[in-house]
Amino acid sequence: LRVAILATWAARDDRYSELRSADTQGLKKIEMSFIGG
Repeated sequence: LRVAILATWAARDDRYSELRSADTQGLKKIEMSFIGG
């Protein structure tokens, strides 16, 4: 069961935040208070 769940989770295509985080790792984050949010 664990292997089936892991395979399903790894195959999903809604990983935008995860992929974006990998691309911007190490960059300084902008605080919402600095940009008026």
